[in-house]
Amino acid sequence: MRPRLGIGLLLIAILTMVVGCRPPAQLQGKPNATNYRKVISLSPSTTEIAGTFMTDSARLQGRTSACDHPDFVRDIEVVGSVKPDFEKIAAMKPDFIVYDQTLYNDADIEKLKTIAPQADVLVLDPSTVKSYIDFLYRFAAATASETQVMDYAEKVLQASGVGRSNPPDPKPKVITLLGGGPNTEYMATGTQSFLADVVRDGGGEPVGPDSDRFQVVNVEHLVKWNPDLIFTSDDPKTILSDPRLKDIGAVKGKAVLQFRGDILLRAGARVDKLINRVRQLIGVRSDELAGRQ
Repeated sequence: MRPRLGIGLLLIAILTMVVGCRPPAQLQGKPNATNYRKVISLSPSTTEIAGTFMTDSARLQGRTSACDHPDFVRDIEVVGSVKPDFEKIAAMKPDFIVYDQTLYNDADIEKLKTIAPQADVLVLDPSTVKSYIDFLYRFAAATASETQVMDYAEKVLQASGVGRSNPPDPKPKVITLLGGGPNTEYMATGTQSFLADVVRDGGGEPVGPDSDRFQVVNVEHLVKWNPDLIFTSDDPKTILSDPRLKDIGAVKGKAVLQFRGDILLRAGARVDKLINRVRQLIGVRSDELAGRQ
């Protein structure tokens, strides 16, 4: 029991720094409400969290067309795709709405508040591991799922670099790319994004555009950034066979590694797996760069 107690105390200390003295849910309406009956989630990340941790999953009654984990959410009514289906949402009259703020603009959110004024809203800001944990605990306070969230948050903290005593040396430069191919531009994740923070947490140095999301980048920038390690959810052969990238360190070292897209691209309920894998791959690449293998 002692190791678990130690992690628990560490968790409480970190949550104190993350949440401070703010109300546990900090919603638009009733701050400690736990009796929501109609919950809708407007992003795959928040649907994973709601579907995994709510004690009564039947309360989750709306999702987007991209939400597919856990498996049972595929049977839930779709209330959004690229944009929310405002007509459906208004007819449903939800009392709790969760979403990822990187997916919608201010106009979308204002309209959402107008058509569902009765709903409390909780927003996921997936910019850092800390802000992700902050959301988890606010979600738990709002839905009475503290026990489930505590167990999972411990996994995230155990996977993360908190208290790390042996950081990689050298630090590999890391970027995540999507799309691309001959004569086609790539999408690269920004250095202010959640993925970039996971890379920092794992001991790497994120490179890419100064942004909190994916942006189109030209090949000249990729060559300039010269990453040592590239993550992608696409076929690595697309990057490895692109002659424009042949001088990049990650391509020369064949360090282009594929992840499942639904884990790499979501701050959902499997972040612990993402952090563990990223940390492992950064360590391996660091050893390769140092000639230790």
